[in-house]
Amino acid sequence: LSAYDDLIENSQRRIKILESMARALYREWFVHFRFPGHENHPRVASPLGEIPEGWEVRRLEGLCLSIQDGDWIETKDQGGQDFRLLQISNVGVGEFVETGNFRYVTEQTFKRLRCTELSPGDLLVARMPDPIGRAWLVTKMPWRMITAVDVAIIRADPMAIQPSFLAQAWNEGANLQRVAAQASGTTRLRITRRQLAAMDFIVPPVPMQQRFTEITQPQHSAIEALRRKVQTLRRTRDLLLPRLLSGQIALGELEVA
Repeated sequence: LSAYDDLIENSQRRIKILESMARALYREWFVHFRFPGHENHPRVASPLGEIPEGWEVRRLEGLCLSIQDGDWIETKDQGGQDFRLLQISNVGVGEFVETGNFRYVTEQTFKRLRCTELSPGDLLVARMPDPIGRAWLVTKMPWRMITAVDVAIIRADPMAIQPSFLAQAWNEGANLQRVAAQASGTTRLRITRRQLAAMDFIVPPVPMQQRFTEITQPQHSAIEALRRKVQTLRRTRDLLLPRLLSGQIALGELEVA
């Protein structure tokens, strides 16, 4: 099965390279302010330090259509297969993490509890560690989805901030540190939805955000495709292993694409 492991490792290396490319461009443009034409934008003072003229510092709540918590779904309400219930463990730093813990609710339960259905472009923020505040931008998945109460659902206003730009900015190390600094709790640290809504962000003009999105979108699409490939390879490998050990499949019958 080393062929499968080699393909998984190679795909993961490619993911890291693509992620580092998008992160490097974000930092060049929006942290170091060396964006195209930056020479024509003098710096001005702001609550978050000097920023290029024409940029703004705005609270998150002013950039979003809504900020809300996920749904409180008790064990007795789970069942069926109409809506998958995403757990806080499914939210990684910029990625969906498949834990294999599949939980669902029925259409009737969804309506009775007035749950919020997730849509591509929603930003899910884990309000508990670790790391606290990590976020995943929802993409098209095989299921209709809702999420648990310890996950905040942020719906960006595209007229103010592009969802993909917000997701990239959110998972920057400096921002995650800001989130962690506001966390509180006696048994487990967490951050409240109100604290998230009050966070300040440096916001460049929307056309510049759109240009950044256009440049990085092919990289993000490739990352998603590679992650799906890794999941498929892992499932196949894990299914084959017991059959190989039991002799149900001969080694000569295997072919790795």
